[in-house]
Amino acid sequence: MKRWFLRLALVVFALIWLLFACFPLLALILAANDEIMIGPEQRSHFRLFMVSSDEHRGVGIEWSRRMSAHSDCYLSNVNFLLWEGDVAGQNVEFCRCLDQETGLPEPLPMCGSSLLPDS
Repeated sequence: MKRWFLRLALVVFALIWLLFACFPLLALILAANDEIMIGPEQRSHFRLFMVSSDEHRGVGIEWSRRMSAHSDCYLSNVNFLLWEGDVAGQNVEFCRCLDQETGLPEPLPMCGSSLLPDS
């Protein structure tokens, strides 16, 4: 039993070390491209982007996921990790639905309580 625990601990340690070892590469890619996106922009996606304005500097994280009640509606959360400027009131959550005819996103003013994201 001790042998399996030791192997599991070693695998967990190796995964954590690999995560920390990849951080400089992630930072270089983000600095060169200003964003890293996983998934298509119009659908469910995860996006990490640089924030650089006169008043704010930092990193933004956007996560968009499909709503369970409507197959072509998406709930998006945008959070900011700023090292310059005030983060108060900057984080936002919004909904958008894709138009059936054009396929372009249409922003919605409020997300209804019946519209819950898929897990």
